[in-house]
Amino acid sequence: MMGLIFFYRSFFEMTSQFFNSLIKLVFLPIVGLSLSGQGTVALAQSIDIKVIDTDQKTISGTLDLWTEKSITIKDFNQSRKSVLTERIAQVLFPASSAKLKRAAAKVYLFNGTILVANQVELTERKAEIQLLTGKMISLNRKRILSIQFLEIEQEPDLKAEFHEIAMQEGIDEDGLVLIRDQQLNLVEGIVKSLSDRTIQFSIGERTAPIPVDKIKGIVFYQATLQHSDELNTSISLELNDGSIIFGSKLKPNLDGLEIQLDSGESFRFQFTDIREILRSAENSVPLSRLKPTTNQWFPLLVVPKIETKLRKFRLAKANQAYSGAPLSLRIRDESNSIPMTRIQTFEHGFCISGGGKLTFNLDRRYSSLSGQIGFDPEANENGHVQVKILLDGKTGFRQEIIARDLIRPINVQLETVDSDRLTFEIDYCDGRSIGDVLHLVNFRLTPK
Repeated sequence: MMGLIFFYRSFFEMTSQFFNSLIKLVFLPIVGLSLSGQGTVALAQSIDIKVIDTDQKTISGTLDLWTEKSITIKDFNQSRKSVLTERIAQVLFPASSAKLKRAAAKVYLFNGTILVANQVELTERKAEIQLLTGKMISLNRKRILSIQFLEIEQEPDLKAEFHEIAMQEGIDEDGLVLIRDQQLNLVEGIVKSLSDRTIQFSIGERTAPIPVDKIKGIVFYQATLQHSDELNTSISLELNDGSIIFGSKLKPNLDGLEIQLDSGESFRFQFTDIREILRSAENSVPLSRLKPTTNQWFPLLVVPKIETKLRKFRLAKANQAYSGAPLSLRIRDESNSIPMTRIQTFEHGFCISGGGKLTFNLDRRYSSLSGQIGFDPEANENGHVQVKILLDGKTGFRQEIIARDLIRPINVQLETVDSDRLTFEIDYCDGRSIGDVLHLVNFRLTPK
């Protein structure tokens, strides 16, 4: 009899524990539910999404399932369509309507990542960065290339000058960027720490607190030592606050995505924080890593006295605009009911003028070339050029483009299987050179 009572008591306790666990599970607030283990997400919350594949085909609807291998979308007819991850070129989410705080700084990482920050704190080893969305990011301080305080953002000339200072070689210590005689100057020393009000800065054996409002930016020497041209930045993730994170791997989780950097750090973001994801072929290489065999510029009107001086400022530049700022394009954002335009920056590519010519040796090592072409957003809107891309002297791409009429960047896809030589030529079209400045961005070569 005692054995029977013990059995019922044990059975009752087990049943109660089961139902208590079930009740907790059922009444937990559901944002997303993993259906097939790690790296798979099926959302209960409705997330609008637009996916553009490598053939430029678009699928729009709500996110149904995201795995490491594919994305499944439920379209407006409630039918499901899947796109393999390897076929995804771009993912767009509706822009958030939430009001964001005013940014205090932009933090540039060594791999091209740009973090738009509300607050930045540094110790000798760590950086704590609060994004405008409120998201906190912790990383090794050595990952930071520079910090630009956003007063410079309102002054284009100073902004360009800051980028030139930040990217210069031969800096032996950290540096504070400040204004002297209406120009930016670099004061070398060691940044011990940074809070929202002061920077502890050492020159020699002397350390003193410097008010943040006296400084325009900081350049970090250690980050320049860590920089590598072999970084895998095949994925870029843009947030609604303007931050752009470059990484090598993307993982779905319960209510968003985790992007992993080559350095080992990984950051998690909710879908509602994300504006856009761009993905390039993981085995492709940026064209800007190849050294051009020809970089020429031909003026519209030949005036020998000034031609030499002009040529210095008109030859194509790699991975930066003529101003020294990052390459950028004006992007038409169609994820909202009312399309809007915004400026997007890019890590890789070239700035080239009308009359410019760039040639690269391919040595038949690559199977395809892809990228985007658009006008420099800072250039005059009267730009009018013809773009030619030649493969071994034969025209593979030719298009006349006018800045006023260009709604979105031009996508280029070319097969280069048997090509030894690749040439870009930018021809004048309207008898003027004003505004004839192009940014060739995200041009990548896929090895055979």
